[in-house]
Amino acid sequence: MAKWIKVQGRRGVPMTYASVAQAAAEISGKSVGEVWLKRFLHRHPDLKMKKTAPLESARAKALNPSVVDEFFDMLSNVIEEYDILPGDIYNMDEKGIQLGIGAKVTAMIDRDQKIVYSIEDGNRELVTVIECICADGTILHPCVIFQGLRWNAEWGRDNPCNARFVLF
Repeated sequence: MAKWIKVQGRRGVPMTYASVAQAAAEISGKSVGEVWLKRFLHRHPDLKMKKTAPLESARAKALNPSVVDEFFDMLSNVIEEYDILPGDIYNMDEKGIQLGIGAKVTAMIDRDQKIVYSIEDGNRELVTVIECICADGTILHPCVIFQGLRWNAEWGRDNPCNARFVLF
């Protein structure tokens, strides 16, 4: 059971107290109580309870160590071959913030696991933040993208950073 909990946690399908209790009940043929769960956790110091962080299923599939290593090997080769300077290398990333979402679940995982994700379908309205940094340490101002049907006169009125905004 402990081994399966670790496998599920690493797959992005972490087991909660309720799902561990349900699995134990199916195995034993009788229901288990909260005391059993606490004793089970005590008997397995290699497990712990931790809050989950959401991870879209498409991102989970792309998070493959061999693919990441291959990408950075190719990037290093291109930088070396074309003698690209750090000031000419930029990294851009986006972060989608789900409106009205954010509830985290406490799940049982391997004690050595640092982060535990709970895979979601990604079907939510988002506010997107785009950040960009140069390899020489300089940065571009972040871009925040909101969904909207029409212009709101209040947008940009209270703008202490004097950020520019554009409508599309």
